[in-house]
Amino acid sequence: MGGIYSIASKKGGANEAKEFIVRKRQEGVIDSEMGKKLIDLIFDYSKYR
Repeated sequence: MGGIYSIASKKGGANEAKEFIVRKRQEGVIDSEMGKKLIDLIFDYSKYR
C-alpha cells in the first residue's frame, strides 16, 4: 500500500496509481478483487484531498 500511496501523492496522481495497480494485477501480485478495492480507495481518497 505504501508504494501505491507514494505514486498517488507524489508522482502522477490517481491515474498513475491506477496504472500501477493494473500492472501488479497483470503480473499476478494481487488478484482482481484486491485491485478493484485499491483502485476504489485511491479514487475515493483523491476526491477529498
